[in-house]
Amino acid sequence: MSSSDTFAKLFKDPGNRTCADCFSNEITHASVSHGTLVCSKCAKLHRALGPNISYVKSLSEIWISNHLKIMASGGNESIRELFKYYGIPSVASVEFKYSTVGAKYYRELLKSKTGTQLCQMARPDTDQGIYLITDPSAYGTNSLEEDDKKNQGISTMLNSAFQAGKELYGKVKEREEYKKIEDATNKVKVTIKKNAEKGVEIGKNGIIWGANKGADIIKTGGNKVIEEIGTRTKGIRVDTKEIFENIEKNTIGKIKKYGGHNVVEISDDDRPSTPPNY
Repeated sequence: MSSSDTFAKLFKDPGNRTCADCFSNEITHASVSHGTLVCSKCAKLHRALGPNISYVKSLSEIWISNHLKIMASGGNESIRELFKYYGIPSVASVEFKYSTVGAKYYRELLKSKTGTQLCQMARPDTDQGIYLITDPSAYGTNSLEEDDKKNQGISTMLNSAFQAGKELYGKVKEREEYKKIEDATNKVKVTIKKNAEKGVEIGKNGIIWGANKGADIIKTGGNKVIEEIGTRTKGIRVDTKEIFENIEKNTIGKIKKYGGHNVVEISDDDRPSTPPNY
């Protein structure tokens, strides 16, 4: 089960929607040692106790399966019931509540739920649970923090691999997009060249001066199109149809079908009074 699934299930319990210690409804952290959900203010108090007593993690951190098992086995109501059983006041300080014999027994019991170790501590009597532990060595080692350190290298490697894969995918995608633009650009260039050659062919069929003038206009329009293509490679899409419409608007005269060929019909206004010399 993922961390998001585990916490979603925990939050279904109304007791887990408020901090296990101060009852604030702003839950941001967890005391893995006790399987409880706490606010950021109480999380600082837990950290001050040291990881041997309370190992604290943010809910947004990477969680390993053993820690999630502890959280699933714990819960805010469970720790509150434990304090009530041993007569530990719920309004007592965080330092007092979690330094008791009863709290230590609860921590050992939860760690055994992961299946990695057995609870070596006998359950204290009701009058013993409220006793304070004054010897720091009695808290033992912080195996929960060691679990995270062992998995930190693996998590870092996986995250690095994920980021590298993400960057590689981005580069491949950029190249694919560039190739699409490049292919479209080449198609437009070929079409322009064909239109220019067609204009020259029309001129050879008898209207040389008009064809030359039309070819010049097509050439001018072609340069404009190439400039637009340069803009397109920067991410701006150019409508090919609009390019050809602009070329047709600039072409002198009107294009008509004659004998299966496109010919330019020259109006009297466009015809020069004296034919040009070639």
